Amino acid sequence: TPLKLSDIPGRISLTSGKAETNHLIGFYFDNENHFKWLMVSAVPEFRPGDIEPSGVFTTFSDITEMKNIQESLKKSQEELKETGLAKDKFFSIIAHDLKSPFLGLLGFASILIDEFDNLSKDEMKKFIGDMNKTTRNLYQLIEHLLEWSRLQTGRIELNIETLDLYSTVENAIGYLDASAKNKGISIINEVTKNLNVKADVLMLSSVFENLISNGIKFTEAGGRISVSAAADNHFAEICVRDTGKGMKEELKQKMFRLDVNISTRGTAGEEGTGLGLILSKEFIERQGGKIWIESELGKGTAVHFTLPTNDQA
Repeated sequence: TPLKLSDIPGRISLTSGKAETNHLIGFYFDNENHFKWLMVSAVPEFRPGDIEPSGVFTTFSDITEMKNIQESLKKSQEELKETGLAKDKFFSIIAHDLKSPFLGLLGFASILIDEFDNLSKDEMKKFIGDMNKTTRNLYQLIEHLLEWSRLQTGRIELNIETLDLYSTVENAIGYLDASAKNKGISIINEVTKNLNVKADVLMLSSVFENLISNGIKFTEAGGRISVSAAADNHFAEICVRDTGKGMKEELKQKMFRLDVNISTRGTAGEEGTGLGLILSKEFIERQGGKIWIESELGKGTAVHFTLPTNDQA
């Protein structure tokens, strides 16, 4: 904020007749692209017998180095806090979200073993189907945990290249098409062909798979998921939209936060941790984009994100 004349310590001291101490003032130097920080104090001077100051004595202390150290410490504290949240989230998932499906699998297996001779084919088929669904969810969760751990420890290398967006979406749809069909949900690729983005193919594929998978999870049978994109000279804005159950505003604000446990069941009772969205956010931001959610309860959800379309973005 530009410093007003009335806010200058010497001016205040001259007007009030009182000392002004420890005013922090920053001066920005365009040519060097940095701030110089000064601690400014002002003391009024009086002639003998006067009740109003005739002048002011001002001191300046350069505290730029100290200010930079404070900013570095603050940044380190925030990073440590984020690391702590990530660790807490990780152990929470291991303690609860990994334990629960394993207990479910053990339960199904025990029933099949103990009651094998008493179960009908339809009952056995149902148990096996439930085991298959649980195993798929468990596999996806483990994949997310592995991706996230590599991301947090810096073991994922960013390999930016020119990608055809339509083809990348088609591959993600192909991977999830069976899951969508099982719920009677259609997935439509509305991306214009030959629209290119600058992205890491593995990260972008993971983002599409996470977002489309979420759409399948929260959309009723007969619903629809669409992927669309619009581009200008520098960025493409991509949207994954579903006709699902949507969410309340307060839940929407928490979707990308590590310090909040999000556990919402899908339309067919599917469980999740919200880790897919957190991963997607980190992947998008690492590729130079941003991500946000539009949603209304009962009217579906649209997840938007941006990616550069050229090297100059």
